[in-house]
Amino acid sequence: MKQKVLSVIVLAALFGLLAAGSLSAAPVQPEPVVAAPPLARITTINTAAIDESTNFSNYDWSVYTYLDLFYRVTDGASVNTMTLEIEVSPDGTNWYDHALSGTLVSGIATTTNSYVGSIPVQGAQYRIVATVDNTNSVTPNLKGVLRY
Repeated sequence: MKQKVLSVIVLAALFGLLAAGSLSAAPVQPEPVVAAPPLARITTINTAAIDESTNFSNYDWSVYTYLDLFYRVTDGASVNTMTLEIEVSPDGTNWYDHALSGTLVSGIATTTNSYVGSIPVQGAQYRIVATVDNTNSVTPNLKGVLRY
């Protein structure tokens, strides 16, 4: 009888161990996949001569955080002055002054090279507006670098 009781205890212990082994811990959660930030994107905004105020094409900047704007203005006659402004839009239809950096540079008079600086992204799209105060031809070469 002791042998049967001992056998039952041993079997119960084995079944208990087997049952305990079948209870597993919560599955290991994989590390979340973090997308790499987008690479910087260089956009050529304008290279052509203009002789009147111009709204240049708009660009999507929704996945970036900053725009670095570079310009080289060539004014052969040295009689124009030009102002560069930035406008932003949520949809490419309605345009608003950029809240922090509306006027980027004003009174450009002769051939000038410059870097405006890091402009924080607002809205989903941006465009550069060149306001020329004379009708002589001037060439604003504008490039933007969108950064994350």
